[in-house]
Amino acid sequence: MARRAARIAASRSAVASTSRRCRCPARCWAIALLGLVASSVVGAYLYYPDRRQCFEDMRGVHAEAVVGPRTGKRDEAIRHLEHCDLLTRKLQVGVYLRDLSITGEQAKASDDLREELEEVRDALIARDADGARARLPKLEAAYRACRDAYVTP
Repeated sequence: MARRAARIAASRSAVASTSRRCRCPARCWAIALLGLVASSVVGAYLYYPDRRQCFEDMRGVHAEAVVGPRTGKRDEAIRHLEHCDLLTRKLQVGVYLRDLSITGEQAKASDDLREELEEVRDALIARDADGARARLPKLEAAYRACRDAYVTP
């Protein structure tokens, strides 16, 4: 019986020591806020890749987006064009996070690429396959200009 009482008393003191209140609530809130900010920054760096990784991801998606209108795979091409647009946005944010700036040339090149992606996508949505195919050379040129603006040799 004495052992049981001692065990209960020990468990109560262990619970009491782990559930103590913070002596300085402002410090606890500051630590919690700092942890939240740190995890947000780490999450942003993971979600927005660096420029080389982004172009590596974009290479395959861009190839599929260009092949789709040529082969008549309209829905697949639209999906890949939208994914390429998303990767272009991630590229801009990822570069800004790492360099804390984007040059005018980089901003113009990525905006031009996104504009061409939208034009081809709109033509495919309107079921204008010939118009979409006619815009592909401009899309290719915009993609190369964007890659050249972001990836330094």
